[in-house]
Amino acid sequence: MMVDQNMVSLITELERRYLECSICTEVFDEDERTPRLLPCHHSFCSECLKRLGRRNDTLKCPSCNAVHKVEKNSPIDFPKNNTRRDLTSFLQTQSDLNAFKKCCVCDRIVHVTYTCQQCKMDFFEMCRQQHITENRSHSLVACNSESFEEEEHRFLIMSGRN
Repeated sequence: MMVDQNMVSLITELERRYLECSICTEVFDEDERTPRLLPCHHSFCSECLKRLGRRNDTLKCPSCNAVHKVEKNSPIDFPKNNTRRDLTSFLQTQSDLNAFKKCCVCDRIVHVTYTCQQCKMDFFEMCRQQHITENRSHSLVACNSESFEEEEHRFLIMSGRN
């Protein structure tokens, strides 16, 4: 299956711009990395807002230096940015429809080409070697159901290196 590079580039750019915390560059989630919306409309994950600290019940935005009053006990009391959550959900739906998923090594939304039979984790072509190196007893199955070993063997035969 031919991967549409424009689609991969678009999803990667959307993820980088809108689905990652600009402080820690981690992808937002609904647990520790919940996107929080400051009154200046910049979003950061809950963990980074906790670490930013505050002075006299105020918090300074790292992007625009606006100073915001922290109403309650913690910076995580800023509202969740539900638009980011909805965009994540939308992109995941679109990526599933187009065989794009999140790589378990690099966390990017890419065309997944392998699944580990032991971990049941999905991998991008460029990240599969890292998983194999770290988990030598695991076997990867290509998305077209051909195992990694079969594909490697086929490649060696076709290249005359058998």
